[in-house]
Amino acid sequence: MLNRLCPVLIAAFAFLASACTSTESDTHYIRLSDSSLSFNGAGNAPRTITIASNPSAWQAESSASWIKITGTEANTLTITVDDNDVATERKGIVHVDAGKAQVEIVVSQLPEDSEFARYRAMFKYENGIVMSPSGKYAGGFYATLADDGSLLYHADIVEVETDRVTELGPYPMSLMAFGSPSAITDQGQFFLKLEAGSTYMFDLDGTYSEIATPAGMNSDPDVSCVSADGSKWVGYSMKNMGDGHGSLYWPLIWENGTARELEMPKSYRGEEYTSAQKLNGVMARGISANGEIVYGTTWDNFDFGLVYWDKAGKVHYVGEDVREVKPVKMLDGNGGEYDFNLVDGIIGYASSSYVSPNGKWIAGTYRKEELAADRMGIDETYRAAFFNTETGKTYILEEYGDSSGLGVTDEGEGFVGVGSSTVMNGFVVDIETGIKLGTTQEWVYETFGIHVPACRLEQCCVGKKVVTGATPVSDAVLGMVDGYFYIAPAAGR
Repeated sequence: MLNRLCPVLIAAFAFLASACTSTESDTHYIRLSDSSLSFNGAGNAPRTITIASNPSAWQAESSASWIKITGTEANTLTITVDDNDVATERKGIVHVDAGKAQVEIVVSQLPEDSEFARYRAMFKYENGIVMSPSGKYAGGFYATLADDGSLLYHADIVEVETDRVTELGPYPMSLMAFGSPSAITDQGQFFLKLEAGSTYMFDLDGTYSEIATPAGMNSDPDVSCVSADGSKWVGYSMKNMGDGHGSLYWPLIWENGTARELEMPKSYRGEEYTSAQKLNGVMARGISANGEIVYGTTWDNFDFGLVYWDKAGKVHYVGEDVREVKPVKMLDGNGGEYDFNLVDGIIGYASSSYVSPNGKWIAGTYRKEELAADRMGIDETYRAAFFNTETGKTYILEEYGDSSGLGVTDEGEGFVGVGSSTVMNGFVVDIETGIKLGTTQEWVYETFGIHVPACRLEQCCVGKKVVTGATPVSDAVLGMVDGYFYIAPAAGR
């Protein structure tokens, strides 16, 4: 019986096996390594998709003219896209057919980068960056190691509109060791302070020259800021007072390359500036883009009084309408008394960003001093303040607590830093009304349409097209440090 059934069973098994094989061979399918592709707005490389199909022969067709099929090998499909010439994201389909099987590859493409404002982190540059008055160029430097372990210094000049970088150097530290970036013009001239003290000006073609010590001065000069047309620079050098007591820092302005002294004010606390008083002097820190208003700071212990020179070149303390000198008797710790002047007034630091491009506004910090209860110390409060050079009126932001004025637009939008020392975030106010316009992130989004990390804003360039700022960045050695950035319009705009 068993022998009689075996042929039947064998035949049945053969039929089933044949049916299975036939069914598999008749099933049409397409398997893709990717069923969707995303491309940037411009500058894309070809993308390749691997295809397995039954039947093995397949065809692909694009539904959009901007999607190009550039390669169809036995099991690969290569796709490229044209640069996006519209202001929005676009999508298309690539249809793939194999016998009766059909699948779709979804292709999406972002708008060109030129549709978005740009946040450019400049974290690799040592000691921050400098921005030209109209926001045309940014400059910074960094160091690398040579084969012998010494440092090589590199200077970069970035064309903001295109992101193109002109790299200068490397320069061996034996030739020039960079200390800090000082200023950069709209013409691409980059001023760098060396650790040895001298200041050099670098051009886009790589040539460079040392800034000569001006007549009447006895130290290497510093160039702090420049006007938009490049004809005026401001800074300082040291001047021997000829009284046998040494030198003072003296504010300078260069006009078409020739330096002259700016008028010297009295010290922040009302003393005459002579080195016999053991005061350090005054430094010109910034100039409005139109070249009309110059400002600077005193450097007397921790005074940092903010001064400015008007269109006629006459010197004033910023915020003369709120400035008050208050004579007091302080204790010297040995039972005696001495005369001292407390001052309620506007102070500033080593920044070139305080003045608006049109020279109408100067940002600063209103410091109010009171004699401490023990009469040996001083109690201080700090408030962001903004001064109108045309009306002589000071606006003090009392309601926001400890804060500092960091920069200002031509329209009177004040950049405020939260806190009085280490400032890691801030907000923006309408100066004349005192209305808070939002955090720095909110203002940037409203103005430029992009999101940025927590930060403070500093310089506003001509036309409010470019702003600079800093955000906290973790450093393995130093801890939290300033990471500088700029925000600029869409590329090529």
